[in-house]
Amino acid sequence: MNLSTNQVEAVIPVTAVAITDLRSRSLFVVGQGCKLKIFDKDNGVLLATEPVFKKQAIHGIQCQQAPNQSHTRCLVWGGRSIAIFKLIPAIQGHGAGGVRLAHRIREYRWVDWISDASLLLYFTHGVHEEGSLQQEAVFLTSHNVLYSLCRKSDTEQTIPLSASSALLATGPSSILYSAHILAHDTGQVFVAAGTVFGEVLFWRHDLKNKCTHSGNPTEGELLYSFLGHEGSVFGVRISELPVGSYSPWVIASCSDDRTIRVWDISDALKNSFEQKPVVETVEKLDTGFGSHALQRLPRSTSCLASIMGHSSRIWGVRFLPSPGGICKLISVGEDATCQSWLMTDIQPPQGSTTYVLRALDSYDYHIGKNVWAITVKKEDGGSSSIFTGGADGRIVSYSIPQTRTPLSNLNAQQWTAEPSSIRSASSSPRSTAINGQQNRLRPGASQAKLAFDSMQGHWGIHRVLRSAIPTYPSGTFNGTASVTRRGPTDDQYGAEYLYVEEGDFTTKQGVSIKGSRSYVYRFQDATDSITAWFVKTDNSGEVDYLFHRVEFDKTLMQLAEDGAVQVQYIITAKGHHLCVADTYNAEYNFQYHDSRLKSWGVKYEVKGPKKVYVADATYTERSDKKNLGEDLLRRDEVEGTFKSKQTTASNVDSFKNYCWIEPNELICCTAQGLILRSVFGPVAGVKGVSATATYDATLNREISWDIVDKIPDLASYSVATSVSDHTVLFGAACGTIYRYQPSTQAIDSIQKLPRKVAGLFAQQILQQSQGGARFVATVASCLGDSSAYCFFFKVDDEDENSNQERIKLQLPPNFVITSACFTKHDNLLVLGSRNGALAFYDRSAFSDIASAIGCYCIRHVRGEDAVTVIEEVPRTEAEFTGIFLLTAGRDGKFAIHRVSVDRGQSDTQIELETVHSSLPPFGPNIEGAAFDNATNDLLLWGFRSTDFVVWNGSKQTETMKIACGGSHRSWAYSPSNDGQDGGKLVWTKASTCNVQIQPRASHRVLQPGGHGREIKAMAISSVRQDIGGRTGYLIATGAEDTTVRISLATGTNSGSSDAFKCLGVNSKHNTGLQQICWSPDGRHLFTAGGREELFIWRIQPVPCLGIGFTCQLQAPAITDSLELRVMDFDVAVVSRETDSTPTSEYLLSTAYSDSTVRIHHFSPTSPTPQLTLLATGKYTTSCLTQIQTLHLSAASFLLTAATDGYIALWPLKPTLSHAGITSNASFRSTSPPVKTPEAQIKWTTQRRIHQNSIKTLTLIPLSATDILIATGGDDGAIAFTRLTSSLDPSAPLVCATLLVPRAHASSVTGIQSLGSHTRPPTATQEGYTSFRLVSVSNDQRLKTWVLSIDLGKEGVEGLEVGKERDVYSEIADASCVEVLPGEGGADRGVVVAGIGVERWGWGGEGVGE
Repeated sequence: MNLSTNQVEAVIPVTAVAITDLRSRSLFVVGQGCKLKIFDKDNGVLLATEPVFKKQAIHGIQCQQAPNQSHTRCLVWGGRSIAIFKLIPAIQGHGAGGVRLAHRIREYRWVDWISDASLLLYFTHGVHEEGSLQQEAVFLTSHNVLYSLCRKSDTEQTIPLSASSALLATGPSSILYSAHILAHDTGQVFVAAGTVFGEVLFWRHDLKNKCTHSGNPTEGELLYSFLGHEGSVFGVRISELPVGSYSPWVIASCSDDRTIRVWDISDALKNSFEQKPVVETVEKLDTGFGSHALQRLPRSTSCLASIMGHSSRIWGVRFLPSPGGICKLISVGEDATCQSWLMTDIQPPQGSTTYVLRALDSYDYHIGKNVWAITVKKEDGGSSSIFTGGADGRIVSYSIPQTRTPLSNLNAQQWTAEPSSIRSASSSPRSTAINGQQNRLRPGASQAKLAFDSMQGHWGIHRVLRSAIPTYPSGTFNGTASVTRRGPTDDQYGAEYLYVEEGDFTTKQGVSIKGSRSYVYRFQDATDSITAWFVKTDNSGEVDYLFHRVEFDKTLMQLAEDGAVQVQYIITAKGHHLCVADTYNAEYNFQYHDSRLKSWGVKYEVKGPKKVYVADATYTERSDKKNLGEDLLRRDEVEGTFKSKQTTASNVDSFKNYCWIEPNELICCTAQGLILRSVFGPVAGVKGVSATATYDATLNREISWDIVDKIPDLASYSVATSVSDHTVLFGAACGTIYRYQPSTQAIDSIQKLPRKVAGLFAQQILQQSQGGARFVATVASCLGDSSAYCFFFKVDDEDENSNQERIKLQLPPNFVITSACFTKHDNLLVLGSRNGALAFYDRSAFSDIASAIGCYCIRHVRGEDAVTVIEEVPRTEAEFTGIFLLTAGRDGKFAIHRVSVDRGQSDTQIELETVHSSLPPFGPNIEGAAFDNATNDLLLWGFRSTDFVVWNGSKQTETMKIACGGSHRSWAYSPSNDGQDGGKLVWTKASTCNVQIQPRASHRVLQPGGHGREIKAMAISSVRQDIGGRTGYLIATGAEDTTVRISLATGTNSGSSDAFKCLGVNSKHNTGLQQICWSPDGRHLFTAGGREELFIWRIQPVPCLGIGFTCQLQAPAITDSLELRVMDFDVAVVSRETDSTPTSEYLLSTAYSDSTVRIHHFSPTSPTPQLTLLATGKYTTSCLTQIQTLHLSAASFLLTAATDGYIALWPLKPTLSHAGITSNASFRSTSPPVKTPEAQIKWTTQRRIHQNSIKTLTLIPLSATDILIATGGDDGAIAFTRLTSSLDPSAPLVCATLLVPRAHASSVTGIQSLGSHTRPPTATQEGYTSFRLVSVSNDQRLKTWVLSIDLGKEGVEGLEVGKERDVYSEIADASCVEVLPGEGGADRGVVVAGIGVERWGWGGEGVGE
């Protein structure tokens, strides 16, 4: 029986992506390693996985749907390989529509690296005259040579035919780093090539020219040679060919110099189809290599724009679908980000046009380094769907809107409103800002944007018409004009208004006529311009044709004429229109008082054969609306609480507190005590919702407020909190607590506290004693009061007198409440304080309200940092018992604690155990947390610099990022709680209220991926665990990205996309990981890296997250060197007999890069975990690379390996005896280790095994006196060293080595034993045994070996080694291999780690590769 290997799953870099359609379905095609993966674009379901190449990663994919939509051709290339597939609809099980891949041209190997390839269009005529070969595709090699890929013209063959290639043309001699081929349906093939010398070459070839299988090739026509990059060109892209009339045509390139450049090739477009050369002269270019210069065109000056972007090298660039005349790009780079750019033109005074590239947004949805692949698809409405794949193996999709203002998600909607809309209670609220732009004149502000935003609303209009022709009447027009936002009807524009005016026109003769007219005003973000359009006369509001462009002139500043301390700004603009014989000249003026548009006007001067007149219109704010603020003032005046109606500068209001009420209702309290209400989205059946408060996303983005009430007690100072979908509470300086409920839409007073309300915390609970009724439980604290107050009221209870008496809670000393939580289990109230403490109250004692209730306080739960969040972690009774609490604070960390409650007769005792602690990447401020009601995912939110960030801790991904200015402002956030990772944020910035509602996460993760850098260490727990309903083994990996990831390897060998389920990520290390090891019981994890970092973790299951990390100890650094690394360590069990039960302690042996050895004793069962240094030793000057403990007879040793190729043995018995540890066949102790000065350990035996560094080592026990050491070295060899001891302790060890040279073509980085092998039939003696081993190397080969041993023979005389399997591994730079245990062998396998991780299963009878 041979070993049969099959790859179960691989988490490796994604190197190519493409989007295509198959019939009515959109598919996402991914190249990952040698395999092609097909995803459903809409739901992210993996439809098919197909191996494409034998041992070559895919570098590029291009898809093309057949005209009849019956199938889609898929061109795949990578390295020297290229192939073509057909994607065909198929029916999978359960009736789900699947996709089947059919070979059209199998893997075709070429002699040179393929830089780019392109399918030829179905209707391109490219059939070769000889042999009936049809050109399927063209490809370009790294030496700038163009070939065609051909097959027999019988395209209905079911068996793929062998392919052939034909030489088409050669471009300018160069070595390419990148290329892009654009094939036109006329037979023209355009090539953009980026060279290692920093050039961008642009040349073409006509497919009508005969292709040659041999002989002299034709030369491609060089059109441009662009110079300007200062490094190798890593990516080039040709924009799509314009359709129809002549339009600009460009190339974008990116380079090692971190710049993106855009080159003009517009002349080539026209001349290519007219067969005219672009230029005729050439010059010689010295590349610096050799004595022969290359012919190139003169250095081009056609670089339209350039910009330096990304923090490291830029790998690729793509064009985003944009309206005509607008150039938008997106780039990917080594910094693992995608960045979008806009090229805009500038008109200097001289009149010549120049261009600049400006940054739009950055999308950091990958981790580690390198985004390798990107593809773009234009969606309906002009937005762009972006799909990216990175070195982390993650596949991400997101949308970029066409508008210039970047949003974190296409479906996110933004609104703003200024406090100027709330002057005082005597002025009507009116929103004056839209789409995230402030409606105020500020330095550098766009005049066009400011004016456009200000125009929206209802205006009074007065127009004077003076005609110079008697047949054309003169007179005045008085009426109203409404400027209403609606959805853009043209993708080129980001915003659109429908202008409608109605009124009466009165002639000089006194004749009155009803009149109306309509226009459409549009704003284009890319050009920052306003245009006016005529509409059709059928009252449909449909745009007819262009009226004029509004060209802004200047801004004037002066004091207001009324003498008030106000600054008046006047913005002027002009427009021109020629209508047949009539000329229209328009003059606009917009007059601002401070930040408000008070009036604006349009003056038309019209000249023509039949009309000569001037129409001068003035638009002013309307004041005929009913003013709810004035009604409130009248009521307050009657009640005697307000004495003046005058509005002065001191009356200007501001937004103070915000509270969300589900689903989309916002409550705000202002600095003057106004309670405002706004609703976003149609809300049916809600009492009192006014038309202006209901938001329709298709019409506008304007905040409209309803004033609910005015509470003078809340003026100047207030605190607020909201509870789910039913209650908002306000606390006042006078101690009164007010309640707002949507059911009544009224404010009532529910409590009166003795002092100023300092903190207010509320939560919905179920009172089982009252039939499971919903109650709001509230805790309030007062300034300077040593007590807090708790009270309850029933949800939707409109009776003000039905509230319970408040309960007084005695606070611990120096305890300022910052958070609170009422637990569902064990009936506790938990309070968090400003200095990191938690106070626990037994709610069962709340029935006694006569005296203050005491608490159990635990100090320093979060150190000295404020506890900003306390949430009970959801759990199932079957998996967990007790209470689990989540706490977080402004130290940027969150933790999960297990709470044990012991209710005694006299008091209640609380025990708190931290089972998980983590630092999410967005810190340092965590301001809130929740568990999604639909998925139980942990959601954390807070601030990172000036951004508000929401992080899904269960999925380890960022779901929202909003640039709000930072944490020092009024804000409120509410998650959607529907499993879509959406939410709503309102915040104040520059005295402006801003709202963004995001229905789902900013991006979708189709495949989660893994580490973002090379994996350097891996360990698999030997204990099978059941976590969250999944059963498997825990795999811990550590990488250069400084993170430790724990995944669950599920029990399947059938090829599952979820074979590695990530359970947790920890980033406590500051350097790259070097080694990882599990304790035998799977309860502890040991990790090590640079700077002497050595951590010991307690690992245990926790609700919702799966796995909890807690760092129990960190080994203290002995030196000050920042270069000292822990190269390897070994964990051995020390059994200790106690009075109760046997306990396990650990002997931790570490090897360092400075050739030293240290031995620690770790005791996790002491009152506090302890790490004791027992011994140190020095090898030579060589760096130690491996360390293991081994037992032979009655002796124990340390086994080390080093970069000098030697192994060494270090006796342990004399070293450990002084610490009370015996080291015979195992390690034992009867008491904790004696704390004495550390002993010195010395090596006694040394043997050379490899020519240079030993990279890997594993032990295979043969008997009590015999052990086999398997090693792999930098020399590519595998060695088997047999170590034999005698029963006589004084006898020397016998050491013999069998070397297998050239076992791999590169360094052997991992070797492991797979266990005993079936004894060969020819072996009859009892002392004969055999083992199977697996090895990996940097040559990307996974090999298995069978080692047969005749124990009756001495040394290596009885050793026989044979190679069993040799398969290609998709893991580059493999660092280690580990054995995955299995019950009964069904789930056994090996896991290889390096740049990614892959799992192999084994079993059955094998066949060769």
